[in-house]
Amino acid sequence: MIGPPYYASYNVENIDAHIHEFVSILSKKIAISEIKNGIGIGIDDLTRPTPAAEIITKIIKALKDINIPPEKLHLYIATGSHRIFQKQDYLKKIGKLAYQECTIHHHSPYCNVSYLGETSLKTPIYVNSSFVQMDFKLVIGTVLPHSSVGFSGGIKLVVPGLAGIETIKSLHRSSPDRKGKFADIEDNPLRADINEAGKYIGVDFFIQIVCNPDRSIANIFSGEDILTYSKAIQYLKEKATFFIKKSYDIVICNAYPLDSEFVQSGKALDVIRVTKNEIVKNKGTIILSTAASEGQGFHGLRSPDMIEPFSGDWTESYENRELVFFGENISPLMLPEETRVRTKVFNQWNELLSFLEKKYDHPEICIIPYASIQIPIYQKED
Repeated sequence: MIGPPYYASYNVENIDAHIHEFVSILSKKIAISEIKNGIGIGIDDLTRPTPAAEIITKIIKALKDINIPPEKLHLYIATGSHRIFQKQDYLKKIGKLAYQECTIHHHSPYCNVSYLGETSLKTPIYVNSSFVQMDFKLVIGTVLPHSSVGFSGGIKLVVPGLAGIETIKSLHRSSPDRKGKFADIEDNPLRADINEAGKYIGVDFFIQIVCNPDRSIANIFSGEDILTYSKAIQYLKEKATFFIKKSYDIVICNAYPLDSEFVQSGKALDVIRVTKNEIVKNKGTIILSTAASEGQGFHGLRSPDMIEPFSGDWTESYENRELVFFGENISPLMLPEETRVRTKVFNQWNELLSFLEKKYDHPEICIIPYASIQIPIYQKED
């Protein structure tokens, strides 16, 4: 098993210092009497492990102390084009106090968006109209490795999190001038495109969280500008990077904690892609393991009958290595037809084990327990 089980043990009492900083900046930028539209807080959805409820509860109480009532606080669930929330989802994400006392906006990319301009890469910028009009804007999100924009977090929570469908579609397009990078924001045109769009929005304060693999808080970074995001990235890279020094017959990539939906679980395979398949021997086996507790899940671009549904043969990029899926809540029909005929799906561990025992006598096995949030570096031993 490869990878650190925990990044750090965070003293939750330290959250108060970040809330105090937020209130201080808010008080300097705007007088209470000048708050007309409200204070807007963008929050990522349940596909990300951000433990937002405790932070938001503390914010509500801190604002009450300076005579800003909760109804002035507007919470924006930044779903991008993911699924809508139900009551229990809100309670999980923002907590009971916020659910009862704050104005909650469930973003839809299909309506109530304002056009703000266009980036250098011709990405049209449509953003939630109400969020744009807030007197003070705060975003709370988790920083995680990302396959193309380097890392989640930062202004990505707004673009595409609170963006219109035309912006989301444009950000997902492929072209020669739009080559992204995994776990790297330097000279990354996709991240630069998002950051440029963010300048049109004017976020006033960032709370950036690095989570442990068990979803607890490892560290929090807060501040007014993009340096907050950069500090969180540097911390995560130091903690989440691991080294693989050989190739294995079988590599098991576990998608936790980004495995609530099957459509999100593919992030666990980035550890194979970015190491150029070298951590798996020729004719070896790659296993994507996922709970997929909500089944297939939903994505407004990639799901069946949406704008650009997933298609093609997912196994091609792994050359002569076999790609296998494991999880009790998945089925072959969740895969594109071209992929379905080239791979296997197992719902029971004993079935997968039997398959592997027939294929190998004494295999060398690597388990990557948190593959969707770890950063691999392949360094073959001499």
